[in-house]
Amino acid sequence: MTTSPPSNADLQTLAYNNLNTFFTAHQDAPVEIEILLPCFEPEDGLSMQDGPNIGIPKEILVLAFLEARARFFRALSRNQEDEVHVYSQVRSFLRKSTLMYLVGDVASA
Repeated sequence: MTTSPPSNADLQTLAYNNLNTFFTAHQDAPVEIEILLPCFEPEDGLSMQDGPNIGIPKEILVLAFLEARARFFRALSRNQEDEVHVYSQVRSFLRKSTLMYLVGDVASA
């Protein structure tokens, strides 16, 4: 039986859930995030995890960020303060990790 690849929307939700689970499990500890080069493909297609360390392809990080952003603005439009706070934290963390990647790109150039 063949399974079709997940749609972009499904992959976006999977990416967000994967990172959210990782961040929740390690919320009280420092974590290390590595942006994986295209030649390092995670077995599950999302991330490689080892304790508080996670390796993630850039495109998966971007999809997770987009999902966090969408959830944040949906919660904001419904005026659900608790959800806004949670999604704000995830969005902030994803923004910082994306900025770290971009700074790394500039430094290595």
